[in-house]
Amino acid sequence: MSSFRTDFQNGFPTDEIGLITGTSAYRQFPNLPGELFRLQGSSTNAGSFLVGTTTGTKAGFLVGAQIAWEIDAGDDTGWFKLMGNNLNSLYFLNASGGGEKLTYWIQR
Repeated sequence: MSSFRTDFQNGFPTDEIGLITGTSAYRQFPNLPGELFRLQGSSTNAGSFLVGTTTGTKAGFLVGAQIAWEIDAGDDTGWFKLMGNNLNSLYFLNASGGGEKLTYWIQR
């Protein structure tokens, strides 16, 4: 089994960059498999995205009853790995009510 460092040094065969449009509903990310992931809030967003690992409710996210990572306008997560190697293991909510953008970059 190779290490994270070895995988990264060897490069990846493909990159995928895409865009998620936020909604006021709590949603699961689409089926997007990969090895490394990165998320970035658009610099023009007025609000933030909340990203978490469990299903739940908008109210739970907003009042802190569920743990979420907040991504504000222009924020970048840096590279991260996910158990299951798929972005659909995460859920998101556009806290300002929808229409804002979250960019994803996936290396496979």
